[in-house]
Amino acid sequence: MNLTQVRAHRRWLLRLLSVLLVASAFLPVLAGCGLHSGGDALAFLRDGQLWTVHSDGSQPLQLTGSHVVGFAWSPDHHELVLRIAAVPAPTPPTGTHAAPAAPGDIAAVSINGGAALQLTPTSAGLSRGDAWWNPNGNRILYTERAAPPPQPATFVVSQVDQPVGIARHPLLNVAGLPVLSPDGMRVAAVSPDGALLLGPPGQAGRSIASDVLRALPGTSRPARVLWQPGHDALLYALAAPTGVMLDLRSLSGGVREVVTLPAVLDYAFAPDGSLLLVREPTRFSLWSVSQSGQPLWTWPETDPLVLPSWSPDGHQVLVQNGAGLQLADLRTKTVYALLTYEQSQIQAPPDAHTDWHPATGSPWATDGHALVFAAATGASWQGRPLPQPHNAASGLYVVSITSGTVGRPVLVDSGDDRAPSWSFLDPSTAFLMAS
Repeated sequence: MNLTQVRAHRRWLLRLLSVLLVASAFLPVLAGCGLHSGGDALAFLRDGQLWTVHSDGSQPLQLTGSHVVGFAWSPDHHELVLRIAAVPAPTPPTGTHAAPAAPGDIAAVSINGGAALQLTPTSAGLSRGDAWWNPNGNRILYTERAAPPPQPATFVVSQVDQPVGIARHPLLNVAGLPVLSPDGMRVAAVSPDGALLLGPPGQAGRSIASDVLRALPGTSRPARVLWQPGHDALLYALAAPTGVMLDLRSLSGGVREVVTLPAVLDYAFAPDGSLLLVREPTRFSLWSVSQSGQPLWTWPETDPLVLPSWSPDGHQVLVQNGAGLQLADLRTKTVYALLTYEQSQIQAPPDAHTDWHPATGSPWATDGHALVFAAATGASWQGRPLPQPHNAASGLYVVSITSGTVGRPVLVDSGDDRAPSWSFLDPSTAFLMAS
């Protein structure tokens, strides 16, 4: 090798070394981002396993082993938090009812799979419920109970990047359902004596309101505190001479009544915080948050365990009850029947021992142009049979919704698929699920 060749070879080695150094610098970033953007994947449970699949049915991936009974998407769609039961437990056949609290653990797993990170310390006999995220995705809330109802549950705030309970804070002196601020740095909760407390997780908060309801009158349901999306304000329930009053308190000062109704079962904000959807005993009613007066729209509903889900743009509500699925269009004030089960699955009304938590995931795609559902053989879509599952009694379906036009369902998976979920759901925009 002459001098010219030696110099050329040396330059080639230097260029190769530079490339390798640059690549090595990006490897941690790539590992953190994962191999999968997560944007198109939807998740579901099958035989106690957590699976993802793309909306066209491609790239099915089993994320975890057995005994998974509940899960929730992170806001960035790159991670899921799941509840793993200590012993096999059945998943309810419809998405209106969650699996009961049971001994087991809470864990987090990447959308690409791999080893799940156990977030809870193992404790035999301690029952836990499903977990739900705050909007920024840095903390979760879940329940623990050492004894069955009517003993109250303890709410726990935990980070999702620290194992076996290193970064967790039990919330003491809490009655009802607490709510985390969007950034996870504050928690609002009602004390047993009716004080609305606000402060950092794990610390005694300051009282910002009194005589707040802990349970909704005439029901077994908890009264909720909601954080208004896009605002630093809290919504909570008070007793009124004519029923239940929902007040909105700005944390920068000022409080006002949003609506007073004879009876209330549940309520949730629209994704942008401008509307409030209220579940009354025999109907839904839609209210403007900024203007008091008459409801913007009402429509009937009597199923005690109905579960509505806001579309991301707040223009539609998917309503799942024991009869099937309906789509309520808020712009045209019309309710469309979509899916009809072969046999009604309406369940008994909840009792005093029922646990409640916010729905942990949405059937809507992030862009709102499609939704996912599971159905057994025999169900029909707008009067027409669904595509038949392949060698299975049920299937997973995706349907497009574009400019208000609802498409035909596409079968994307066949099997005992349950609890499908496509995207994160802000707890203040989610309705409650019984378990």
